[in-house]
Amino acid sequence: MNKWEKVVLLHRTLKSSKFCVPLGTILNELECSEATFHRIRAFMQSNLGAPIVYDRRYRGYRYDQAGDAAPFELPGFWFTKNEIEAILSLDRAVESMHGDFLREMFEPVRKRFEPLLKAHKTNMSTLRERIKILSIGHRECDMEIFRTIAAGVVRQRRIAIKHYTLEDHRTLKRTISPQTLVRYRDNWYVDAFCHLRNGLRTFALNRIENAEFVPGKFRRVSQEGMQTFYGD
Repeated sequence: MNKWEKVVLLHRTLKSSKFCVPLGTILNELECSEATFHRIRAFMQSNLGAPIVYDRRYRGYRYDQAGDAAPFELPGFWFTKNEIEAILSLDRAVESMHGDFLREMFEPVRKRFEPLLKAHKTNMSTLRERIKILSIGHRECDMEIFRTIAAGVVRQRRIAIKHYTLEDHRTLKRTISPQTLVRYRDNWYVDAFCHLRNGLRTFALNRIENAEFVPGKFRRVSQEGMQTFYGD
């Protein structure tokens, strides 16, 4: 565990405790010697402005939060190496699910974490070599259609779609109230209330040729109704 991880763990230990934290507890959490703890404490006090004090009455360390002062927080984004790698691994997995759309969403997060990862002597290319996600039967769907459907699910908006049916090879117009966006066997689907059929239906996004928001009241289906229909 390097210095930065010890800084994060010490901060969290002090923040999460309602009372003073005994030295023994701190040494166990940081997995370090007393001398190392005092070096970390001195670094946080002098470089980060951390108000760490020793309370003689209760024989422990705490943050000195006098008056109406805001609680002390570490500046910037602070995570342990394992947490940074976990988040960037999630970024890699999400990117594989729908490259263009989710890559754009995660770009600001990635930019914040890459310098922290570099501080831990790890880089993005190394992580990408360690993580492989293999798709089976993946079928691409249009990015703008994905955006519209995803936004409709989150914002609960009616959407008019043109959907190609495999059964009779026709393109049908439907108005739907999208309930859930589903990733199943490497492909995207939307579970929706179909206003034409007056019931729940599932549409594959790769077979939706057009999607746009339309006015009208959104028909929300309860979780119980969804579970009864889909059996999950």
